[in-house]
Amino acid sequence: MSHQCPLKIRIQALVLLFQFLKLNSSLSDRFYRVLYEIMLADDLTINHSNQVFFDLLYNAMKEDYSIPRIKAFLKRLMQVAVHAEPPFLISSLLLLARMLQTHPGAKSLLNFSDQNKLDLDDEEEVFKDVPDEDDGIVEEQPQGIQMAKENALLLSNDLKQKKFSTEYDPYKREPLYANAESSFLFEVLMLKQHYHPTVKLYANAIVEDVNKNAKLFDYQGNALLDFSLSNFLDRISFKKPKKTYGNKANKMRMSKLVAPISDTVIIISLLIIS
Repeated sequence: MSHQCPLKIRIQALVLLFQFLKLNSSLSDRFYRVLYEIMLADDLTINHSNQVFFDLLYNAMKEDYSIPRIKAFLKRLMQVAVHAEPPFLISSLLLLARMLQTHPGAKSLLNFSDQNKLDLDDEEEVFKDVPDEDDGIVEEQPQGIQMAKENALLLSNDLKQKKFSTEYDPYKREPLYANAESSFLFEVLMLKQHYHPTVKLYANAIVEDVNKNAKLFDYQGNALLDFSLSNFLDRISFKKPKKTYGNKANKMRMSKLVAPISDTVIIISLLIIS
């Protein structure tokens, strides 16, 4: 069900499964793997069950004590959110800030000045001796067998390199082995230049210090609704007109301030002009 049904039903099924597993204190790696997979759904950012998804993701990550897996979830969340609309993006930043406060070990994703994580392990080099003609007659092998051996050797070296690779793999099914701890949240740096002022404010606060700006992230409303376009238009439509301050003369019409001109004054003015 969690793989083939519509996204709304998949999220509801995971919510029910999470409550059952939490009651028995048996949250498995398979549950987190399915939740990690749902984050790549095409309609996640435009689905009406986004609030349920964020609640599930927050509670699931709060109960998890695996820092590498939490980093993988946060990394994928920001990779998805950076292409979404401001309501989903702001909700993701709020969730990121709360997770960094709950799990301080995940703050290493924001250590952009640390270059040690970007250094990969040195690859093991394999040296082979070239057979010398003076050592004797070298037995020649058919060309097809020789090419097959060379391809097999290249394939084994490639698999060995992937197995022990320390690079972040965004397509990994298992979040524990995505190597998110070797990456950074560069998406947050991009959001510092976002056109939305609230997104820019939250991104700057996260990069500076989450704990220092804890009051800023103590948001009690629903960001998915409060920052939506329809809510923004409603606030403009029902906005009260500004009050005018100063003398009452500023609020009165000109006809009430200036006395009407008499007929005698008009006749005299015409005679003078003529």
